[in-house]
Amino acid sequence: MQKLEQRRKQKLLPKRKCNLSVNIALTGTPGTGKTSLSRLLDLNTLSINDYYPKISNGKDVEGNWLVDIDKMNKSCKRLIRHKNFKCFSKSNTDVKTYDCDIQFAEWKISKKGYKFSIRANRFLRNMVRSIVGTMIEIGTQKITDKDFQIILDSEDRRKAGYSVPASGLILVGINYKKNFETRWKK
Repeated sequence: MQKLEQRRKQKLLPKRKCNLSVNIALTGTPGTGKTSLSRLLDLNTLSINDYYPKISNGKDVEGNWLVDIDKMNKSCKRLIRHKNFKCFSKSNTDVKTYDCDIQFAEWKISKKGYKFSIRANRFLRNMVRSIVGTMIEIGTQKITDKDFQIILDSEDRRKAGYSVPASGLILVGINYKKNFETRWKK
């Protein structure tokens, strides 16, 4: 900070901002002096931290939804009615059947962002990650609910959306039917 003040005194940095209307965006690694520099140059600053709480509740700074959860939940009903999920399975996987029985699928907004919950009798490799990626495309209006049905019917992984990273994927629980538990214990 003292070095910057010395440079200002040496007239290497301007004393105050000029009369030009200029928009400047400073980005980069946190803690490297972007805010300090803008203060030294007497520039107005706008911090994303001031807007983060508004963004984190699923809305932008103007109060608009970032994704349309209603459309995404409408498409969740198609998942429940569908059986063959080859379009969401990892390509070239060695399974005998792509049939799954999805009993529940729903999107919600939580304090930490969007939450997708799904329950089924089984999941194919990469299935949930690719369903979420495709649902995001519905929510951001890149594809429609009808396009989603076409993807389901196609059984073609290339037509489905991208696979989201696994970092947010959490297995909550596994439930076995009583007859399985009885046989397993014997």
